[in-house]
Amino acid sequence: MNESQIWLKIIKQSQMLSAEEVDPVLQESIELSRILNASIQTAKRKR
Repeated sequence: MNESQIWLKIIKQSQMLSAEEVDPVLQESIELSRILNASIQTAKRKR
């Protein structure tokens, strides 16, 4: 997911797409990364 976030930031900075188009997708990617990370940490604690 981090690679996706990097590419989205590159797309935004290069103005290939507008911030209005990229920002919601970027935010969703960040939120999904946080959810996944929290799930991994929970699974590790339950071992």
